[in-house]
Amino acid sequence: MSIAPTSQTMQFVALSLAAIEFSLALYVLLLNLWHPTNRHVSALLAFGATTLLAQGLLTGATDLAETIWATWLLAAVSPAVQPMILIVPVVLLKPSWILGPKHTQRHGRRRWLWWPIYGLIFLPALLTLADITQGTQFWYTGLDAETYAGGFVSMTTFTDGALSPMIRGVIFRTLPLLSFIPLLYVALLDRAVTPLTRRLAWVLLIQLAIGTVFQLGLRNILVAPTSELVTSVIFAVAYAYVVFRQMVSERRVQKGRLLPRLTALILVVVAPLLAVVPALISIRAGTELEQQAVEQLQASNRSLGANISLWLDLNVQALNQLVSLPDIVSMEAERQKPVLEAMAAAHPHMYLVSTTDLSGVNIARNDDTEPKDYSDRLWFLEPKGGAPLTLQSLIGRTSGKPALVASAPIQDQSGEIIGVGMFASNLTDLAHEVQVTTVGATGFAYVVDAENKVIAHPDPAFFESTDLVDMSNTAPVVALRQGIEELISFTDEEGQKWRAHVEELDNGWGVIVQQPEADLLNIQKSFQNLSWGLIGMGLALLIVLTWSALSQAIRPIGALTEAATAIAAGDLSTTARVESEDEIGVLARTFNNMTTQLRDLISGLEQRVVERTQELEEATAVLAARSAELEKSNQDTSEINRQLEEAISQSRRRAVLLYASNEVSHAASQIRELDQLLPRVVELISQHFGYYHSGIFILDEAQQYAVLTASNSKGGQRMLARQHRLAVGSEGIVGYVTASGKPRIALDVGADAVHFDNPDLPDTRSEMAVPLRVGNEIIGALDVQSTKVSAFGSEDAIVLGALGEQISVAIKNARLFQEAEEAVARAEKAQKRYVQQEWTSYLRQETTPPTHEYTSRGVAPVGDAPLPEMELARLQGKPVILKEEKDPLSQTALAMPIRFRDQIIGTLGLYAAETAKEWSADEIALVQDVADQIGLALENARLFEQTERRARREAMIGQIVAQVRRQPNIDSIMQTAVRELGKALGAPRTFIQLTSPLDASVGSQSEEPPREMSDDGN
Repeated sequence: MSIAPTSQTMQFVALSLAAIEFSLALYVLLLNLWHPTNRHVSALLAFGATTLLAQGLLTGATDLAETIWATWLLAAVSPAVQPMILIVPVVLLKPSWILGPKHTQRHGRRRWLWWPIYGLIFLPALLTLADITQGTQFWYTGLDAETYAGGFVSMTTFTDGALSPMIRGVIFRTLPLLSFIPLLYVALLDRAVTPLTRRLAWVLLIQLAIGTVFQLGLRNILVAPTSELVTSVIFAVAYAYVVFRQMVSERRVQKGRLLPRLTALILVVVAPLLAVVPALISIRAGTELEQQAVEQLQASNRSLGANISLWLDLNVQALNQLVSLPDIVSMEAERQKPVLEAMAAAHPHMYLVSTTDLSGVNIARNDDTEPKDYSDRLWFLEPKGGAPLTLQSLIGRTSGKPALVASAPIQDQSGEIIGVGMFASNLTDLAHEVQVTTVGATGFAYVVDAENKVIAHPDPAFFESTDLVDMSNTAPVVALRQGIEELISFTDEEGQKWRAHVEELDNGWGVIVQQPEADLLNIQKSFQNLSWGLIGMGLALLIVLTWSALSQAIRPIGALTEAATAIAAGDLSTTARVESEDEIGVLARTFNNMTTQLRDLISGLEQRVVERTQELEEATAVLAARSAELEKSNQDTSEINRQLEEAISQSRRRAVLLYASNEVSHAASQIRELDQLLPRVVELISQHFGYYHSGIFILDEAQQYAVLTASNSKGGQRMLARQHRLAVGSEGIVGYVTASGKPRIALDVGADAVHFDNPDLPDTRSEMAVPLRVGNEIIGALDVQSTKVSAFGSEDAIVLGALGEQISVAIKNARLFQEAEEAVARAEKAQKRYVQQEWTSYLRQETTPPTHEYTSRGVAPVGDAPLPEMELARLQGKPVILKEEKDPLSQTALAMPIRFRDQIIGTLGLYAAETAKEWSADEIALVQDVADQIGLALENARLFEQTERRARREAMIGQIVAQVRRQPNIDSIMQTAVRELGKALGAPRTFIQLTSPLDASVGSQSEEPPREMSDDGN
């Protein structure tokens, strides 16, 4: 399992660090706005925070549009950090080198040397602005839409302009080396600096070395942008520490009024942190909502595809059953029509069910319309040519509306195609049958056939015209035909953005579910707008409350200052107003007491000490109460954080449950074999849900026992080995569920009376089972067990219930698929046996020589004895090449078996014109193709001869019977019968002998001899 952080985690870390660094930059600036050191350090921190912000935005980007602002900021701001890393340490440790005599005791004679470095700070930003507005591509070139796949990329990818090599050489290679020089000088050589300054120089030197190692040595090892994040944290911590130590040591004078400075300091520290946490939660929740919307779109597509496939399977099965019925095979209209009417009544969406002969004209229809000629329709031509099934979307000749026609050949007992059966369904009815509906507020789903014509759509207007709507030029259909079966984004001709999921069915139909991007992301945008609105309101409320609280807290200090000024001027009668009971109130009261003490200096020292002690005790009590209030406030904050963490944890678990459900659904829709499907399903359930045991029980044919069919745990494998089963309705939770059809949860198996204590699963503490049903029939149960008490909640029950329905449908589909395969195998076996019997019978009856050959003299029969080469090819069932090894001048023979439906019915032999010929692969393939066509032609000829013989026999029987029936007496009948039968069969002598019933039963005891009529052939 990979331990690399995800892009969402990296984005969260980057944005959080950016907010903290922004707060730190503003805090340093507002501590002393007028001091150049604070301004320089604040600018460096702000540049670093902007870089982190851009890196976080780029890490979370999924397409090119989301990278624009991030790449602009990185190209403009990130290069400015390196010049600042060279300048800021000098401003902190040796300000005289840059700032001049105003801020130091020594003159900065070489300040002009630093101007080019200051210029390098603004150069990338100016070049980026020119590249964006004028397209000059001096520095910023942007990302390539064809190669960008989302996520964080190196800055070299989008800064590849004409001046890029020079900028990188100066800013990213030269300046980092120059940054070590002033720090090494101060730390090792400069004797004029204080020990504190030297220690601070070592701090900056160490952080610069660590940052360089991360940037240059570990960048290719760590996951991007880990090295950049670590470097930013190290820089921010180091420079904040240095500037605070200097401010404390130098005791810099603070300027400005106290109220604005305190308000600004509180806001710059609290506001970014207060904003970033809800913002990150909003972004994460928005991402989850978008993912849920996309998954819902994909689920709608898969559901529609499953409905269409199921509808086709059921209707094709009904059509195949129809064309195989004896009444239909009879090709008699009076027998076919009731069957066709019954099928139309059973399937209301079929407005026409009919049969046609091989000329394309109706034999029978379910309606009263006159027969029509369909010989030009593709649905007639393909089955007539042997296609087992044809689907064609067209304008119905009967309804005059868009329709879908399904057809199949009608075959007699010998397998000969004698007609075509079909049904037609209006496309508006088809849309209702396969549940094509709208998606969301304005989205919709539709289906196109193999020729990209709309055959199912929720909008009836698509089927009101006299021609089918062609969707070949729409973006989803283009993607479908290019083999892209996934979520796509596109913009229609009106400029509206859509998201669509496309999927191609096995028969070439395409299922498209599309929804406007605005509709799809409406919940996400509403949630984010609400979040940002609440953040704005919270910040505004924070500003008002902070200003109000500080004003109320500082106003007594102003009054106290006025009283102190008056007393300092000599007015000892002045007293300070006590407006609160907090520390300031205590201070005012103490000040008044001090004034009283000054007035009553000689009124008793001991009394004043007692009063002062009492006042101090009161102040201590007030402070203790205030401390208790602060501690309670901290506890409330911890409780809010805990609730927030619980909400995030629940959101993550919900996402895991939805992802796991999607994985199990995908496996259930892809695997057809039950022995592969069920183990895969329980494996996925345990893998994603983390259950101790998962098992699937299937009811036996008698519906008396639930048999364990698949399991993932070791105990479940032992149970499978001994064919574990539970009685329906009497053993355990599974028995209860399979009997009642209701799910059941045992949160504590020790206290549940229904739970079955299984020795193979000793660690089970809670159990849940949901029924597997197809319609109203219960076919089994899904059983999951956990080692934790109360491990299952309402979300688990909902998700597992949905999984149970999907598994049930998958089991049904797998069973239907297995039954269909077995039926096809039986039909193929019977067909092979029939062909073999027919050809054996035909060859036994055939009197002409079965072997012919072609030579320069023409075609002549060879005789009954098979040639050795041809007999060997027939026996081996594959091409045979023979050559007499003892005679180098002998011809090379190629013998090829002649097949029909995998049955060998003859052989085809060729002798090369030249000696020692090598038969090429193309020649062998050609002979093979010819042999296959000969096999088909021979079978057709045999069937034709068989049909002719049958017709001649029937005609002969009819003629003889007609002659006999016209005779008036027995003698005439007997004479006519022997004469006509002898002529027909070419018998030299034919006779009829009549025998009495008594003679037939007891022998020759009749009084009269038997009557005999003969014909000697004259």
